[in-house]
Amino acid sequence: MSTLSHLLHELVMTMDAQGERRLAPFGLSMRRFVTLTIVGEHPGVVARQLADAVGVTEAGMSGIVRDLADAGLVRAEGVPGGGRAKPVTLTPAGERRLVEATAALGGSFDDVVRAAGEDPDDLSTRLVRVIAQLKVDPAD
Repeated sequence: MSTLSHLLHELVMTMDAQGERRLAPFGLSMRRFVTLTIVGEHPGVVARQLADAVGVTEAGMSGIVRDLADAGLVRAEGVPGGGRAKPVTLTPAGERRLVEATAALGGSFDDVVRAAGEDPDDLSTRLVRVIAQLKVDPAD
């Protein structure tokens, strides 16, 4: 019998792999999608904050932001007196891509949860509580 931690790890790995396939038509990886999502929710976020949220190094996030900017999906421009930090915002093209990719990805995962006999909203609520608890009481 698998442990809960193993099952959750398998779930994340499977979702990441399927997510990559579902996002490919939009020219996005899971990390780029998550980055767009965070920028959409927190316009003006800087690379250091994005790196922490996505779980990559600052250098790695700089590459992701550069790729997204090159694709015309985000803007990362310095502000007077802001030092090296460059607030990141979505472009109109980035907003459209995020809406399209979210619909393709979110809807399909919701459908999988429903097909398994579960309610996606209920599962989301429960997962939010588990994640919050992990952040409050990390197992160091």
